[in-house]
Amino acid sequence: MIQLNIDIEKESVRQQQRYQQVIGVIREQTAAVITPALMDERKKIYLAGCGDSLFACQGARMFFQNVTGLDVEPVEAMEFSRYLVQHAQPGAILLAVSNSGRVSRMLEVVLRAQKKGLTVIALTGHADRDLALKADARLVAALPNIRAAMDGMSARVERHEQDEMFASLSRPGMISKYAQYLGMGNNLDFLLFMLGAYTNSLLLLYGTAIQMGRALGRLTQAQADDYYASILRSVDDTIRTSTFNLDRINGLAERFREKDAFLFLGAGPAYATAALSAAKLFEQPHINGVAQNLEEWAHLQFFFTRPDGIPIFVLVPPGFSRDRAIEQIRGMQNLGGTVIAICSHADAEIQELVTDTLLIQGDLPEDYTPWVYGVTGQLLAITLMDLKGQPPIPPPYSFKQMMQVNFNQIYASQIDPELEG
Repeated sequence: MIQLNIDIEKESVRQQQRYQQVIGVIREQTAAVITPALMDERKKIYLAGCGDSLFACQGARMFFQNVTGLDVEPVEAMEFSRYLVQHAQPGAILLAVSNSGRVSRMLEVVLRAQKKGLTVIALTGHADRDLALKADARLVAALPNIRAAMDGMSARVERHEQDEMFASLSRPGMISKYAQYLGMGNNLDFLLFMLGAYTNSLLLLYGTAIQMGRALGRLTQAQADDYYASILRSVDDTIRTSTFNLDRINGLAERFREKDAFLFLGAGPAYATAALSAAKLFEQPHINGVAQNLEEWAHLQFFFTRPDGIPIFVLVPPGFSRDRAIEQIRGMQNLGGTVIAICSHADAEIQELVTDTLLIQGDLPEDYTPWVYGVTGQLLAITLMDLKGQPPIPPPYSFKQMMQVNFNQIYASQIDPELEG
């Protein structure tokens, strides 16, 4: 079972210093790019991404709307570039979010949006890649420890050096060796490593929203400072949430080790977190994670909710959907469903209602919940991976082939030559 023995106070200081460094970079860049002149007469903002960057866009929407007062629409990359762009509002701003900066569909988003007359700003971790180079402007930042590990892993995949390591992940108990493979200690950095791209995207998105609020005259400097201070507080909340819940999550992983599917429910920003949590199960233990809008359980997954059935994780942050979450949980319980609530440590009503809870430490407003609520899903994914290993891939197929297909599908997909001409 995975253990985490850290000095919480020291770890909080260490992590907050990293975030503070990146926030300084973001504040400087956004002040130069997001000016009052840029925002003049703007009424629409599109947030485009895929994978973890899409989840970050979806999670950040509420915050964007609160601080800018504008119409903000998160959209999946191909949905924008092949469909929505046809009727996109000319003069709107599109934020193209991709930590790697080289995803084919995201480059397609940039080029099609520009042809439609949108102003495109790239939010990315790499200044020297196509997304940043093709956009009208770019905001570039990345947490240094996460970037180093992700770049190292990508380089190994491209050089096909990962065969032995990935094959070994079909054996239980390989997490510590995998941490060494990535050049990271078996500590909090590693346990949360697969949230790195998502977290970088959140930093850029929230920083952009804050500066847009400033440029629109909706935020004072003091208010902007308070918003950034809340991001730093969320770092401490993440550490405390991880340490508080790890034993609970180890227990759930052992209890659910034979399950082959998990359901995550959420509304508003919590739906984005549900999707993120489901994705981590795909990526790490290679288990079917399913995300669903909270309301849709009563219309869809209701029909296969059974005693000892698929575990249902319900995200219940304080906010607009909490009352409906309580109703839905009671409905699940009436059918004998297995319910795990992810809620605030201060929510006594939920803790009394549900036997199994994962408790978020700290007091987060709803539009800041994307920063912390996804930690529990990531920890569940990595504990299941350590407990069970990944299912082996039978020959003639292999993990090497899987990674090559993944790389080609995301980064080497063809783009219409007329767009690049």
